[in-house]
Amino acid sequence: MVALGIEAMALGRAKVREYARFLSDRMAYELHLTSMQYDDCYEINYDFVDAVGDLLDDMERGSVYATDKYYDYLDYRNEDLSYVLTSYQYNRFIDTECFYRPFCIYEGAWAFRPYMVYSNRSVFYMSLPSGFNIYIGGHSRRHYSVGFYVGRYHHPNHVVYAPIRHHHDFDNFRRHDFGPIRSGHGAAPRPSMRPTPPPHRPTPPQTRPNRPQNRPDNNVGRPERPQNRPGNNVGRPERPQNRPSNNVSRPERPQNRPGNNVGRPERPQNKPNNVQSRPSKPNNSPSRDGGGGVSRHGRG
Repeated sequence: MVALGIEAMALGRAKVREYARFLSDRMAYELHLTSMQYDDCYEINYDFVDAVGDLLDDMERGSVYATDKYYDYLDYRNEDLSYVLTSYQYNRFIDTECFYRPFCIYEGAWAFRPYMVYSNRSVFYMSLPSGFNIYIGGHSRRHYSVGFYVGRYHHPNHVVYAPIRHHHDFDNFRRHDFGPIRSGHGAAPRPSMRPTPPPHRPTPPQTRPNRPQNRPDNNVGRPERPQNRPGNNVGRPERPQNRPSNNVSRPERPQNRPGNNVGRPERPQNKPNNVQSRPSKPNNSPSRDGGGGVSRHGRG
């Protein structure tokens, strides 16, 4: 009876393994996981898909309780992955929508996002994880309340985990996850999640006159300006290009100035000897022989 109850859930055991392996395989390829990280990611994804499998039908019917429980299990899963992935891998994991929030609702049916991004479901980049055939949830939160994967890795940069409800875009996530999306479960897979382009709108009529490509000169409403501006002669007396000499209101000066003879007696160029201009002085120095000159009366 226990086995029948397990198999009677919304997702069978085979589907849980299929979804967990496909999601872990794409994460290992995109995030460059090691073999140990790949095995642990498979177990964590298996526990998550197994836990939300019986909530998907209620989420299709719009049950708020089922949606809240879904985000609780999603927080457990993302927290366990924060112990396994490096900070770089975990940041890329959060930025990848089909990894971070793998389930959504479309037109009343639940959808598995990795199938919508990766169209070829038969191709796998990694081999089967080590616990593919034997793991049935022994490391889940039902057995380890604080998490089985705590302390298994010693990454240099530890990831500071924050619940998805604390994310600043949580309201947008919830509307997007359980609102209109591109595809749904069982529909033809599509390779990407690009939004539908808006419908074509006719070009509105032009309300402004066409402008010529080559704009004319800015002469409309302005006085015409010559291309070559004249000299600054407007409002000023005309000035000749070659200015005359400064002879206006000044006495004419000869180029060669005359000698300083005006008001002064003329001086000969060669000065005469001092005989003509000055009287000669008598030679009063007596000769040694006592002759000539003025006699002086001495004493005795």
